[in-house]
Amino acid sequence: MSDMTDLEFAARTLNKWTSARNHFWVSGKGATREIRFCATSCEEPKTHSRDEWQAERERLGLDMSTNTSALINTSTPKSKYHRQIAPGVWVDVYDVIDAFDVTCPALQHLIKKALAPGRRGHKDTEQDLRDIIVSADRALELHQTRKSLHEEA
Repeated sequence: MSDMTDLEFAARTLNKWTSARNHFWVSGKGATREIRFCATSCEEPKTHSRDEWQAERERLGLDMSTNTSALINTSTPKSKYHRQIAPGVWVDVYDVIDAFDVTCPALQHLIKKALAPGRRGHKDTEQDLRDIIVSADRALELHQTRKSLHEEA
């Protein structure tokens, strides 16, 4: 799979579009490639749209029932940050954030800390719990600011 373009890799890897987001980019090279979803198109990193993915699947003759996933059904994690959630299915915190479509950066930060308090190597559990509270307060501030802006409009 390492000689494929990013678009072909995504077309062969994703058998269905599960993200609420409309664009994706591919990180890594060769066997460590991973697909990351994003809300908008951008040049750095180069993103592709859902429509491009579908067109590439059609070009390759892949229908929606074809499962050629290279991201699941592996027996070992891709990195020390991945956790096995079902036999052969490995995810990291960013997969969880994406699956739940968490777009607030303060909540994303909170989730990262909450999933492994005191076990990420930098801070102890108590400090991570304090940081979670700070992130929750910031998320609330951001929410209230967005809410007031929408009410004014």
